[in-house]
Amino acid sequence: MELTFITAFEVSPSRDEAFLASLATSGTMHRALRDDVEFRFVDVARAGAPEIPDGSSGFPSHPGTYEQIRFHGRPDVAGGVLRIELLEVPDTGERLLEGWERARDVVAGQQGWIGRTLYRAVAPAEFAFVEIAQWSSPLMLARASARPEFVDATTTRFRSHAALYTVVG
Repeated sequence: MELTFITAFEVSPSRDEAFLASLATSGTMHRALRDDVEFRFVDVARAGAPEIPDGSSGFPSHPGTYEQIRFHGRPDVAGGVLRIELLEVPDTGERLLEGWERARDVVAGQQGWIGRTLYRAVAPAEFAFVEIAQWSSPLMLARASARPEFVDATTTRFRSHAALYTVVG
């Protein structure tokens, strides 16, 4: 089982430069497209990375160790934007997994959708699940999100934190 380390950071927009200067990471750092999201930076690092963000940067962090449990499409191609959704799921996640599978065809049928991956925490973490979905552009995701069938298929009953991100650097 290959592990992935995902860390969400709380950084005010005026502190971006200080945050990026204070943090060494061997993963891929993502910055939210909007300044008003709670977790403006998310780092994703594969197991074996020599340095994993540990919160010592002085900025509030929310780390977790995850295993990939589902993927659909081609979520590893270059380009586009990522919709990262951090999910607070209080139970085993069976309802979440069932919903994720039910949404498969509806999501895949949307113009601009590239792929998505679902991760489950393997140790206690604030976010039991993380979904990373790749879209060709924010416009394509906005168009899909306006379709009732897309909203019905992708709405979860769990508290979540979702935003669009691009790779820093």
